Amino acid sequence: MLDHKHLISKGTLTTQLNKEDVISLINNLVKALNMRYVKSLLNNPVVGYEPDEYPGVSGVGIITTSHIVVHTWDKTMEYQLDVYSCKTFEKDVVDLVASMYGMKETSTKIFDRNYEIEQLWPKQEEKNQAKEQ
Repeated sequence: MLDHKHLISKGTLTTQLNKEDVISLINNLVKALNMRYVKSLLNNPVVGYEPDEYPGVSGVGIITTSHIVVHTWDKTMEYQLDVYSCKTFEKDVVDLVASMYGMKETSTKIFDRNYEIEQLWPKQEEKNQAKEQ
């Protein structure tokens, strides 16, 4: 059965990432999550640097089960990361790989996109408990 999980994470960077860093990050996520790139694409992942309007690096890896996307912003030292796959994966593995690139998560949600979009993490009860503390 297909899983259809979508992790969306944002946070801050302890160091600015360049194109080579983002290529390495995406490659390491693909490997650590036991995913595979779509073989028919000539360039995968595709990563570029935007020097003008919002300077930063953006990259996408098209995997056989969907995609991994990273965006960074130089001026604010922020990032956003998407991992969407119909193959099961663990958030802890994503966190471990991201931390090796100085990515400090400030907000993450995981959605189940199987039929209706359902938020899986954090659960509403966890959010309520955090507010009470």
